[in-house]
Amino acid sequence: MTKSLKKVDERLMAEKVYNKSQVLHKSISIIDDRQIDKLLEQSEMVYQASFESDYYGKITYQRRKIKSFKKKHK
Repeated sequence: MTKSLKKVDERLMAEKVYNKSQVLHKSISIIDDRQIDKLLEQSEMVYQASFESDYYGKITYQRRKIKSFKKKHK
């Protein structure tokens, strides 16, 4: 990728240079059960699948689209 740069920064020579996609949002982790329940109520299910695992038993995968979420800063 550094070969395609017109003005090459000397610090980037022979290094891997990556940029994140512009449409991706930074992922978040939520561990508060009340906040998770509230988000599940506000979200819509986009996809659901279930399968059996020898180790874990029945696994249910859900993909949800969260309509709006504002992270509270501590």
